[in-house]
Amino acid sequence: VSGGADGAAGELTSGVVELLEASLARFYTQKNCRLHTKLVGEILRRQPALGWRVAPTLIKHITAARDSFLCGEACNHVELLLPHGNVSAGGAAGGSPLVPLLPAITTEITGLLRKPGVRAKHLQPPLKLAQSLLRSVRSLPQSDSTALATALASAIEAMRATQGNAARSIDTQCQKVLSLIAQVQA
Repeated sequence: VSGGADGAAGELTSGVVELLEASLARFYTQKNCRLHTKLVGEILRRQPALGWRVAPTLIKHITAARDSFLCGEACNHVELLLPHGNVSAGGAAGGSPLVPLLPAITTEITGLLRKPGVRAKHLQPPLKLAQSLLRSVRSLPQSDSTALATALASAIEAMRATQGNAARSIDTQCQKVLSLIAQVQA
């Protein structure tokens, strides 16, 4: 009989995940969505296992959101999950749910940093995410932190080259990330 209860809980969880994924997709892509960013943040803080289940949707919208501000919000939402990287979300057996998502996160962050036409103020969230991500992966033995560091370094240099004088407003954040990159690569 306990197997039936577990099956019902699994169906409920998958139903909640599907509903949240659809709501998040609307939040990032449609104007006047009724879902508020503070609510999303609270859900991710209070239910990290659920957050890791919808993490691929969050990660996809780092570059696929309808505007640069919402791309930054996706970065902020992913960053909220990083302190909870040891929560089991059906990822690798007993491993961090961050490890299998690391290549996708790297691709999306570097894509946003290289994206033309993004204003400097909208580059703060991906830089903060990059900094938090580098700190998180240093403690994960099964992650490829060197590949992440190399990809981020080239993306930051490309971003600084395209931003020109506007990059002064994000220079401090860039220096922090580059310092962490140097530590990881050392």
